[in-house]
Amino acid sequence: MLEEVDPRDLRATQPSVTREGVSYYLTPRYKRTGQTFADYHRVVNRFPVIYQREDGEQLIISGHHRAAVALLEGKQFESPRRVRRLDVYRNYATPLAPNPL
Repeated sequence: MLEEVDPRDLRATQPSVTREGVSYYLTPRYKRTGQTFADYHRVVNRFPVIYQREDGEQLIISGHHRAAVALLEGKQFESPRRVRRLDVYRNYATPLAPNPL
């Protein structure tokens, strides 16, 4: 189940995004196909993954470029229900920052 997420409420776990990646998510091709900029074959990358810590802080685990585009457009974006147990994704996700949790 997808839910709307406000990118202003999120904290990034990677230091930057690329111009090329952000530009891709602004294209009609992405809006038409849903094909991600990178790693479409990885299940964890098909939708943005947001981890909600016990203190309520929400971390972007996957989907930084899509969150950046939503922020630029002043819109929310869709993400699966926020995960509270990151171990579900550890087999798929590569840590984007040292110890983000």
